[in-house]
Amino acid sequence: MKVLRFSVLLIAVLLCLPCCNTGKKNANKALELYNKGAGSANIGNYQQAINYYDEAIGLNPKFAEAYCLKGAALTKLGKNQEALASCDEAIRINPELADAWNNKGVVLDGLGKYLDAIASYSEAIKINPKNAESWNNKGSALSKVGKYQDAVMACEEAIKINPKYVEAWINKSTALNKLSRFDEAIASSNEAIKINQNYAEAFLNKGVALAQLGKNDESITNFDKAVKIDPKLFEAWIWKGYAFDDLGKYQEAVSCYDEAIKIDPNYVESWINKSISLSKLKKYQEAIDSCDAAIKIDPKIVKVWTLKGVDYILIKNYNKALECFEKAISLEQDPAKLEQLKGMRQSLLKKLGE
Repeated sequence: MKVLRFSVLLIAVLLCLPCCNTGKKNANKALELYNKGAGSANIGNYQQAINYYDEAIGLNPKFAEAYCLKGAALTKLGKNQEALASCDEAIRINPELADAWNNKGVVLDGLGKYLDAIASYSEAIKINPKNAESWNNKGSALSKVGKYQDAVMACEEAIKINPKYVEAWINKSTALNKLSRFDEAIASSNEAIKINQNYAEAFLNKGVALAQLGKNDESITNFDKAVKIDPKLFEAWIWKGYAFDDLGKYQEAVSCYDEAIKIDPNYVESWINKSISLSKLKKYQEAIDSCDAAIKIDPKIVKVWTLKGVDYILIKNYNKALECFEKAISLEQDPAKLEQLKGMRQSLLKKLGE
């Protein structure tokens, strides 16, 4: 979870005012428009906010704070390249504007440029080490590049500054889950829930940790809370499906994967997991259909071709099974797994020769 900075302190703006009355009037008007923009952004009217910031910049082209918040509003509208340009202009005018570096990091994060984002958050922290949002955002980005211990430490810095910072507790629990420190992840999630019970991600992370500890019934309770808050939180549906599958409740698992598929039909793992649960229900043709849906998304996943081949064996369609294993063999790179697949192919060839 990343946080944009929408409230920027106006440092020494008045010191830059021209001496003439016209200059003062323009600067005062620019400040008024800036404040209106911030107000519009705070109620979610980002396009109106951008319009106000543009007017403010027109009156005061050196208004770094206006460029900074314009970048934040553009980010909210998904206009990342424009947002990046706006943040860069703010930094060009005032390289010591920590919030511009933070907001630039958020844009880069959204573009998948996580290392660049981390560098931007680090710049923000260098300027203002007490900026909890930048520490939290850095932690989130560090998790995305697999630096989970560093992520935990960054989130802890955010929490030291602001112990009630829900997003930091959630990001910490995410990293702790990745480190298999599940009891600590649960404790961190509980802290987030104690502060605010309306964050679906806190219940998701707690559920994940409980599932990893084999406490599937408790995990399902938490996933239910997560999807009650946010029915579109597709990771919660996936994990709930895993938990039901572990409990042998395969039809319930299929229903969860179907919910995930409704939210994101192109997430291949949902189709794969659905196929596995359907096979356990002995619904082999439906399992094959799910494999086909996965193959349509990504035809190069060895596991899918293998599962499909096994399902064809179970309905005694050995020719189709052989085709699947041949495809899996052509894709497999791991020598040990390749030998296993070749062994299965050999068994099939014997059956076909009988």
